[in-house]
Amino acid sequence: MKFNLNNTDEFKEKVPRRVKRVREMLDKQGRNIYHDITGHEDEVNYELYDAGKEQTGLERHVVSLTVLFPGEVNGQFKMTTGHSHPQEEVYQFLSGEGQLILKDENLGKEEIHNVSAGTVVTIPSGVWHRVVNTGDEQLKVFCIFETYEGRGIWKNI
Repeated sequence: MKFNLNNTDEFKEKVPRRVKRVREMLDKQGRNIYHDITGHEDEVNYELYDAGKEQTGLERHVVSLTVLFPGEVNGQFKMTTGHSHPQEEVYQFLSGEGQLILKDENLGKEEIHNVSAGTVVTIPSGVWHRVVNTGDEQLKVFCIFETYEGRGIWKNI
C-alpha cells in the first residue's frame, strides 16, 4: 500500500472506518471516560482507520489513522480511552494540537508530551497511553503497531 501522509483522504478512501461516539468511550471497567456526557452522547469522539493485511500485505503490523475531533465534553477535552498492550507503537502527528499522556504503571511514572503536526513519539511495550485534542481542529495521528488481541486481529479488517 502506498499513500501520502499529506493527503489523509486518500488513506481514508482505501481503509475501513470505525466511528466512536462520546457515549461509547468506555474504560476497561465499562465506565465512560468523561465525568459527565449529558448533551454530548451522540457527538463523534473520533474516527479510526486500521489498514491490515488486506490493504497492506503486512502479516504482523497494522497501519492506522486516528482522527480525534476537537471540542469538550462538559469541561474535558475530547480524548481517546487510553490503553496499554505488550506491542510497541510509533505515533506521528499529522495535524492539530494536543497531548500524548504516557504512564508506566510499573514505575509509577507519567509523561505528558505536547504534540502537533510533525511530532513523532515512540511508545514502549506495556506503557499506558492516551491522546487528548486540546486544539480547535482535528488531531490526526498516524501510527504503526504490531497486531494484538482486539486490534488488527479481526475478520473484516
